Amino acid sequence: MLVGQIIPRLRVMIPHSVSQVGHEDYEELVQDSTVNLGDDADTTGAVYGQLAGAFYGEAVLPVPWLELLAPHVPLPCPPNRVNLTMSLRILHTADNHIGLSFNQYPETARKRLIGERYAALERMVTTANDRKAHFIVVAGDLFDKTTLTQAQIERAVKILGKFEGEAALVLAGKHDFWEGPDSKLWKQFRAAANGTCVLALTEPGAKDFEFDDQMVRFYACPCPSNHGKEHTIGWVAGDGRRSGHRS
Repeated sequence: MLVGQIIPRLRVMIPHSVSQVGHEDYEELVQDSTVNLGDDADTTGAVYGQLAGAFYGEAVLPVPWLELLAPHVPLPCPPNRVNLTMSLRILHTADNHIGLSFNQYPETARKRLIGERYAALERMVTTANDRKAHFIVVAGDLFDKTTLTQAQIERAVKILGKFEGEAALVLAGKHDFWEGPDSKLWKQFRAAANGTCVLALTEPGAKDFEFDDQMVRFYACPCPSNHGKEHTIGWVAGDGRRSGHRS
């Protein structure tokens, strides 16, 4: 009963995502994918993408998509296909929404739910360490809002700081958007992360890492506001074509 009450949106997002997987025409499907259903489109699309990737595999990805990756993946490949096998290991997460208050629930349940946000993050870091991941990437909305307490921010950073890989990269998302240089949330975040492997990606740009004779580039496209009409990712395509990095 409690699970059904505390994650009602998942009961909408997961059926939407699952309903798309198994479609006979994959290319038609991806053009009219779950994100067009609206609601919490980024999360729904992410759920669909992971399910579809597991269901279909690389072999059915549209060739034009793979051709865009080809300059950055200098590996042997069969005709018209790109071999995407890499030794690079990344634990990817998003929409952790630490800072949700859960005020609509009884106090006992509320405290448990708040604690579980941190516990889930701890499990992710443990998994990343167990799998010898090179990076953790939090692709937006680590936090549920921009008005968190310093204790909440420091607790999240402390957990991410236990990562044993190259870096834990945290992107500003729709809920924890970067309000500019004076953003209190991200100032406190950077102060807490100083001297750790945790890095805040709050401004558009490329972040390069070199290890094991490899150069890896991450393209950061953070959200500058909760709502906006500006296209924030268009610059990546041009930069990517000029780059010889693995991205």
